[in-house]
Amino acid sequence: MNNGYSPTVKPNGSRSDFGVPRQNEEEEVRRLRAVLRRPPSQRSRFPQPRKPVRRPTPRRPRYPRTINYGNAVFSEPQPGTEGSEYIRWVQTTLNQALNLQLPVDGISNVQTRSAIRSFQEKNGLPVTGMVGPDTERALMAAGSGQSQGVGTAPPATEFEFERESQINRKSREYINWVQQSLNQILGLRLAVDGKLGPQTRSAIRSFQQQRGLKADGVVGEKTEAAIKAALNGHPRATNTRMVNPAKVSCANYNRNSPIFKAIGTTDPVGVLEALSQRAVQMLDNTIAEMSTIQKRVGAGEPPAWPVLNDIMAWSLKTRMLMPVNDPKAWTGSGTPDNRRTAGLIIRWLSNIRKIIAGGQLWYTCLASSGCAPTTWAWVFCDKYRINLCRRFWHPKAGVDLKTHFEFQAQTIIHEASHIYYCTEDKGLGPGAAECISQFVADANGSPIDADFVGRCGPKEPALR
Repeated sequence: MNNGYSPTVKPNGSRSDFGVPRQNEEEEVRRLRAVLRRPPSQRSRFPQPRKPVRRPTPRRPRYPRTINYGNAVFSEPQPGTEGSEYIRWVQTTLNQALNLQLPVDGISNVQTRSAIRSFQEKNGLPVTGMVGPDTERALMAAGSGQSQGVGTAPPATEFEFERESQINRKSREYINWVQQSLNQILGLRLAVDGKLGPQTRSAIRSFQQQRGLKADGVVGEKTEAAIKAALNGHPRATNTRMVNPAKVSCANYNRNSPIFKAIGTTDPVGVLEALSQRAVQMLDNTIAEMSTIQKRVGAGEPPAWPVLNDIMAWSLKTRMLMPVNDPKAWTGSGTPDNRRTAGLIIRWLSNIRKIIAGGQLWYTCLASSGCAPTTWAWVFCDKYRINLCRRFWHPKAGVDLKTHFEFQAQTIIHEASHIYYCTEDKGLGPGAAECISQFVADANGSPIDADFVGRCGPKEPALR
């Protein structure tokens, strides 16, 4: 019977249809039937292949760690490696300048780079942890006044730290420096967050346009040099915070909280930091100008033009009630009938500056009470907390953001004088907070809110 299967028949007939010798055919049939009775998973006539055995991957040899800074790449020396004379000079100078105890081994390790960053921060340089020409000059200046053993110039060996042109201008520390510098130069309130966002790029373009540079929003060598040159007329940028985030009431709130919509920003710490920087800058400028006049009058020059400009003379006389034309008011204790001297005013401004710059102030982002529609902020005497109101955060109609920023910085000075000296709100002389803040504004050419002009003497005269 043919079931459609054609058996293979060899010419000698020695093989059956199953491909086995005929004498073993019955045994083969029994074996196949036994296989068919097994579960399907066990019916294979052939053994399962073994799983491949994984051999352990050989470990890669350990090499010195490679460090990348911008375009510069170098390997960190391993312990026992002979160090560089140049790095020994850097370490020795840092030990003397910062009173450290770095091992003088000539190896640019983590501790050395951390010390370099601290030195750069202290000297207002870009905080990169790398010794460029500017940092090297600052080290030489620091070493020139130290004891023997600290060279005033580095040894003439290969420069093992990255040059200034190789600084990573995309690093967080570098962008922090750029933001702080632009806040001081342009009077802005950029958040110092180390992020190169659209506002920071816009500020860079504005600065570049003012300096006649290509306005591309990128800080290259020319823009960096222009920023440093502009800072020569300003206090040096610093990475030291003036506002402690732990002292700002809403710093840790969820950013979806309604309070941020009410104050108009999700970065109150950054805004307050920029305002504090500006307030301290204005106080520094005023103190420096008064100190210069004080020295010149002490040297015999009359307290009049050009030693004393008209606006400074008018503001001191009208707002601070100082007899500006009396040399004794500049050089000594003043006349018996008037003790309002330059020394007294400088001391008051210096103490107000101290509590702002020293991070001593606390801030309530939005006070729940005590805020009238026209109230910017309020404080308790001797309580180091400024309670901010809605009026502080939002400019009134017709006032641009830059002008409002100046008003906010003046408010910080105003409230700090209340805190430190328990001054009156308005009146005349250094005992009135409004007169102190308006005098500082006059000295810096800063506009004064029209709502507050009448709170300390008449309106200021026009500039020459």
